[in-house]
Amino acid sequence: MTTLRPAVLATRATFPDIAERLREHFDVDDNPADAVFSPAELARRLQRKQGVMSTGSERIDAALLDACPELRAVCNVGVGYNNVDVEACTARGVLVTNTPDVLTETTADFGFALMMATARRIAESERFLHRGEWTKTGIYDMFVGSDVHGATLGILGMGRIGQAIARRGALGFGMRVIYHNRSALVADVEAGCRATYVDKETLLRQADHLVLVLPYSPSSHHTIGQAELELMKPSATLTNIARGGIVDDGALALALRNGTIAAAGLDVFEGEPKVHPDLLPLPNVVLTPHIGSASVRTRRAMAALSVDNLIAALGFGPQAGRPPTPVNPRRASELASEHAGVKKLVVMGVAGCGKSTLAARLAQSLACPMFEGDDFHLAQSQDKMRDGIPLADADREPWLDRLGQLMAWRTGDVVLTCSALRRSYRERLRSRVPGLRFVFIDIDVAAAADRVGSRSGHLFPKSLVTSQFSALEPPLGEPGVVSVSAHTTLDQQTDAVLQWLAAAPEMNREENPA
Repeated sequence: MTTLRPAVLATRATFPDIAERLREHFDVDDNPADAVFSPAELARRLQRKQGVMSTGSERIDAALLDACPELRAVCNVGVGYNNVDVEACTARGVLVTNTPDVLTETTADFGFALMMATARRIAESERFLHRGEWTKTGIYDMFVGSDVHGATLGILGMGRIGQAIARRGALGFGMRVIYHNRSALVADVEAGCRATYVDKETLLRQADHLVLVLPYSPSSHHTIGQAELELMKPSATLTNIARGGIVDDGALALALRNGTIAAAGLDVFEGEPKVHPDLLPLPNVVLTPHIGSASVRTRRAMAALSVDNLIAALGFGPQAGRPPTPVNPRRASELASEHAGVKKLVVMGVAGCGKSTLAARLAQSLACPMFEGDDFHLAQSQDKMRDGIPLADADREPWLDRLGQLMAWRTGDVVLTCSALRRSYRERLRSRVPGLRFVFIDIDVAAAADRVGSRSGHLFPKSLVTSQFSALEPPLGEPGVVSVSAHTTLDQQTDAVLQWLAAAPEMNREENPA
């Protein structure tokens, strides 16, 4: 019998040997001609595809996702992902990944080189030479630029690449480094970069060489415009290796033409690959076609990481269900938990501590059924039960056996309960079902005692229940057990459980699945 394999699309040409790794697991629709797809063509090519290896040239938005309902993973080649509507992907259960870290040092090298080429007028002088205009040497003002060593380096956006550029400036060229970010770096990281946090206006006024490395978002659109350029020194340079749209390119062209700043180096452009026409004739701008990460080793590493992400996202390879670099971590946790094989969630224990609410959220995230354990308890008199669990030890063994039969326990099932379920009973349940896992909501003892008292018609004195609950050992460090606080939000509880399930999926796999 032929087994249908998942189908994926590689939107742009890539290294053939790396692309071949996709063919080991998927039916691959590739693009060796490296054509840039129109939105309509992209939607057509993505029909009946479960995954896509995308680049910044494709827009992945809500309309596209709705047109391609089988899509489960968008694996972008690049650290930036402003071409992807992550919120829309998350809402539709689509995982998004990027390729950070592998390009940090290469991009920092290029950013520093572009800044130096801008400061020292290298491109301008090279064009002069090619035109045959160099007829004599020793002219005192021939292409004189500004020094880099000992100057003030300003960095706007102090992530991994910004920090790498700061280290090059401070340690390699003796530069004073100042930076502005959404928040200051922690002290030891800041010290390692030899950088000082300043407000944005101070950064613009003091920098001799300003380098932009911040991510693009609607809030960062035209972060540098006419007003910001007018704050800079007339001798200053601006280098943008971040994203097009961070700089108002029209305002920059005007500032360069009017001498508001000395020069600029741009590797990214608003609306690229189109370039603002006012930039092209200017002598004091260095323009490169978005090649910041373009070394053979780094581009191969980026492609390989995107392939690793796509293979794992669709449930294959050694990291199946756990792609290395997710952008939407909750969806990644849900994916890993799904791959871990959680068959069902069962709620047991003291009422009112939030178990059922958390279980309902988890069941939705994991796409698995949820059962209330109390619905399956034996028909016993209420005075022998506490929240569906028999009080007397003699009654518990048959109850556990009966519960096991009714629930059809399987390895990978998860029990949501409270700290009132004794370890001995957890062990008894586990002896029947190896691999059974427990999520405990760490309840408030006094409040729980009140609930038990009121539910039993005050059959059990509050002091007795409080002492019994207080004597129960917390499940600290016990394998297959996680505790979440009843005092945290539902989102925090959900994220904690999903991350825990994702961290050790092997505990959920059956030896001999049915």
